[in-house]
Amino acid sequence: MENNTNNTNNTTDITIYDTNDIRQMFHIGRDKAYRLMAMPGFPSIRLGCKSVIEKRALEAWLAKNRGRDIAI
Repeated sequence: MENNTNNTNNTTDITIYDTNDIRQMFHIGRDKAYRLMAMPGFPSIRLGCKSVIEKRALEAWLAKNRGRDIAI
Protein backbone atom coordinates (compact mmCIF):
# COMPACT_ATOMS: atom_id res chain seq x y z
CA MET A 1 0.00 0.00 0.00
CA GLU A 2 2.96 2.30 -0.07
CA ASN A 3 1.35 5.69 -0.66
CA ASN A 4 3.00 8.96 -1.51
CA THR A 5 0.85 11.97 -0.70
CA ASN A 6 1.67 15.28 -2.31
CA ASN A 7 0.32 18.46 -0.83
CA THR A 8 0.36 21.15 -3.51
CA ASN A 9 0.61 23.94 -0.92
CA ASN A 10 3.48 22.27 0.91
CA THR A 11 6.04 20.13 -0.88
CA THR A 12 6.10 17.50 1.88
CA ASP A 13 5.89 13.89 0.71
CA ILE A 14 4.54 11.36 3.18
CA THR A 15 5.11 7.66 2.59
CA ILE A 16 2.84 5.29 4.50
CA TYR A 17 3.33 1.53 4.87
CA ASP A 18 0.64 -0.97 5.78
CA THR A 19 0.98 -4.46 7.22
CA ASN A 20 1.57 -6.04 3.81
CA ASP A 21 4.43 -3.62 3.14
CA ILE A 22 5.96 -4.51 6.53
CA ARG A 23 5.65 -8.22 5.70
CA GLN A 24 7.53 -7.76 2.44
CA MET A 25 10.21 -5.46 3.87
CA PHE A 26 11.10 -7.72 6.79
CA HIS A 27 10.28 -11.09 5.18
CA ILE A 28 7.93 -12.05 8.00
CA GLY A 29 4.52 -13.68 8.03
CA ARG A 30 1.16 -12.05 8.50
CA ASP A 31 0.83 -12.85 12.21
CA LYS A 32 4.27 -11.44 13.06
CA ALA A 33 3.57 -8.32 11.01
CA TYR A 34 0.33 -7.73 12.93
CA ARG A 35 2.08 -8.35 16.27
CA LEU A 36 4.85 -5.92 15.33
CA MET A 37 2.34 -3.23 14.34
CA ALA A 38 0.54 -3.70 17.71
CA MET A 39 3.73 -3.84 19.80
CA PRO A 40 4.10 -1.14 22.47
CA GLY A 41 6.70 1.37 21.36
CA PHE A 42 6.24 0.63 17.64
CA PRO A 43 5.01 3.88 16.06
CA SER A 44 2.09 2.49 14.06
CA ILE A 45 -1.22 4.32 13.74
CA ARG A 46 -4.67 2.71 13.68
CA LEU A 47 -6.92 4.03 10.94
CA GLY A 48 -10.22 2.29 11.53
CA CYS A 49 -9.35 -1.41 11.44
CA LYS A 50 -6.07 -0.86 9.55
CA SER A 51 -2.61 -0.26 11.01
CA VAL A 52 -0.17 1.94 9.12
CA ILE A 53 3.21 3.48 9.79
CA GLU A 54 4.87 6.53 8.29
CA LYS A 55 8.20 5.85 6.59
CA ARG A 56 10.06 8.44 8.70
CA ALA A 57 8.66 6.98 11.93
CA LEU A 58 9.72 3.48 10.87
CA GLU A 59 13.22 4.68 9.99
CA ALA A 60 13.54 6.43 13.37
CA TRP A 61 12.32 3.32 15.22
CA LEU A 62 14.79 1.13 13.33
CA ALA A 63 17.68 3.51 14.12
CA LYS A 64 16.69 3.63 17.80
CA ASN A 65 16.54 -0.17 17.99
CA ARG A 66 19.60 -0.96 15.85
CA GLY A 67 21.53 -3.89 17.31
CA ARG A 68 18.70 -4.97 19.62
CA ASP A 69 16.79 -8.23 19.43
CA ILE A 70 13.09 -7.53 18.99
CA ALA A 71 10.89 -10.46 20.02
CA ILE A 72 7.62 -10.53 18.14
